[in-house]
Amino acid sequence: MNMAERQFFNTPVGRIIQGSITEKRTTDGDNRPIPEEKQQYEIGLAIRKDDPGLGAWFQGLQQKAAMDFAAQPMIQQAVLNWPNQQFSMKVSDGDKPAKKTGKVNPNTVGCFVVWMNTKFNDSLKVCRTNPQGVLEQIDPTEIYTGCFVDIHHSVVGNGETLPDRAGIYITPHAIRFIAHGERITGGVTIEDAFGNSAMPQQLPPGASVTPVAGAPMGGPMGNPQQPMPGAAQPMPGAAQPMPGAAQPMPGAPMGNSYAPAAHSPMASGAPSSTMANPAITSPSNVHQMPGVPQAGVPMPGGAPAPTAPAGMPTGAPVGVPGQPTASPINTGYPPHPGILGMPGAPLPGTGQ
Repeated sequence: MNMAERQFFNTPVGRIIQGSITEKRTTDGDNRPIPEEKQQYEIGLAIRKDDPGLGAWFQGLQQKAAMDFAAQPMIQQAVLNWPNQQFSMKVSDGDKPAKKTGKVNPNTVGCFVVWMNTKFNDSLKVCRTNPQGVLEQIDPTEIYTGCFVDIHHSVVGNGETLPDRAGIYITPHAIRFIAHGERITGGVTIEDAFGNSAMPQQLPPGASVTPVAGAPMGGPMGNPQQPMPGAAQPMPGAAQPMPGAAQPMPGAPMGNSYAPAAHSPMASGAPSSTMANPAITSPSNVHQMPGVPQAGVPMPGGAPAPTAPAGMPTGAPVGVPGQPTASPINTGYPPHPGILGMPGAPLPGTGQ
């Protein structure tokens, strides 16, 4: 084996697109178990091809590899002619399809990917630069697939003498967190799962591409929704509420909460409020709702209408001119950029 000394380099800023520094890789590319004594921590770092520091960094790798294989001229020539000749440089072209899937990884477009591994992570330093410009160590779990880092690593030839086995080892020794990025999760994608599977042209009996008339929305497979366990059941023979019958009035005392209620259309034709009025803070501010049966007036079928609590006046409907209305609720979320926290960082796949 080659006893060459390690040489140290710092990568340009890249994005971790695969692997982990807290969990060892346990299966190979064919999903076969890796023996425990051979398991390692592995990461793939995607560095943009247009990064201004890429050329100098790669030239350092190439010169180190050529020096370590100076005694094997054929291998040394392969190093200098890489990637046109076979040599395990631990760098792959992110614009080329993967051998296993035949597809280009969207997270590596426009990048070279450098692959690093180590058997030990207890000596791996992880840090970031704080707002004061001072380096501080952080927990390794803060490094995740999708974040942006630069890596301090070593390079040494693997000492092999056969051209098809010769290569270099790239070992990470310290990782500096640079910026957040969109987290990359593993598992099958919807394209991998159904990209080559056409929609069926013939559906089973009872299936419909549009909602079936009368089917309740939200029920699974159009089946009627079942009552919640423990829900009160109506008494046999009890009068059923009329359509549009009043629900608990907005603003009626219920602790400190004001829950929205369903309203009937107003007699004047104005739309009814679908939100609790923040101006209603006491029973004295509550008004009789249009469409709600008046207290004491019998409903069809002989059942008396619900009676408002004592002291509650009836009159102007909620929402008439002069009444404050609820402020709209902002339910929007800010856009989620691919890279957060690093001004000017290129987005993967944009070619910028």
